Amino acid sequence: MAALRHDIADGDELNVTALRNVVEFMRVFGDELHHGKEEEILFPALEAAGVPVKGCPIGTLRAEHAKGREMISSLAEAIDDHARGETAARDAIAGMLDDLMEFYPRHIWKEDYLAFPMSDKILTDEVKAEVTQGYQAVDDRLGQVRARMEQLAETLYAAHHAQ
Repeated sequence: MAALRHDIADGDELNVTALRNVVEFMRVFGDELHHGKEEEILFPALEAAGVPVKGCPIGTLRAEHAKGREMISSLAEAIDDHARGETAARDAIAGMLDDLMEFYPRHIWKEDYLAFPMSDKILTDEVKAEVTQGYQAVDDRLGQVRARMEQLAETLYAAHHAQ
């Protein structure tokens, strides 16, 4: 995202394909595969272990997942607007990329340093195994999608480092 954001700042032509690839990656890998596992498997296990649904971490992360979906949808709309020639969309895309680059590191921090360590402490070994099996079942079911997203991430990374 940073390379795409720099293109805007430098006045370069926007790479609409790369921007759409970012949207696809965030929707499929970030939301469907990653957030989906948390919402469908991990959070219910935490709730069953007595973690309150509201507040941190479950309520906060669910709200952030919803916010991330809204941000990605707004970015997709702005990309479409830009592709149709709407000049104001360029600034909207820049702002959304800035917002996403600020939002997701904070969100990931909450997962890595709050939700996941807490899960490790309060879930029994049996429940952890069930969560792991649930995650694996999603990966097995969506293996080809996951592989395509990993390839897309590599393509985006390579394009960024080729500049």
